[in-house]
Amino acid sequence: MKEISEDSGNSPSCQNEITNLLQKQSLPKAGRLCRQIDIAHLFANGKSVAAHPIKIIYSFRENAPQDTYYPVKAMFVVSKRLFPLAVKRNYIRRVMRECYRKHSIHLKKITLQKNKLLHIAIIYNTSGLTNFNGLQEKIIVALNRLQAYVEDIK
Repeated sequence: MKEISEDSGNSPSCQNEITNLLQKQSLPKAGRLCRQIDIAHLFANGKSVAAHPIKIIYSFRENAPQDTYYPVKAMFVVSKRLFPLAVKRNYIRRVMRECYRKHSIHLKKITLQKNKLLHIAIIYNTSGLTNFNGLQEKIIVALNRLQAYVEDIK
């Protein structure tokens, strides 16, 4: 996989690399939300969209670090209180990642066109297990609602 250059994110070569990454249905390390500062900002200032049992908290960042520019950074949360067994938590997290990976291309393209950096946390917030198809439908609904909000911003 190509490394994203340390440009400001506006140079043609960096835009081409980002566009190439977006063409694939992948979730690279650059597309994951890992920094504690970003996570704290997301939960302190974020807005939410819900489609039970999925809740998406999102926020926009203006001043992105130059070396980690990627239009949408996501994290996946499953409560230990609701699922004490790590096997079940990991299964749900894996299914959520797969559904997000397959259906987030349009959201990434719109965010890139708006020249914004979007941070999202996808939270599973019910105690019952949901099958892959049911969870996929709910993630698609939540992502479509989020996409509508992203399209409305200036």
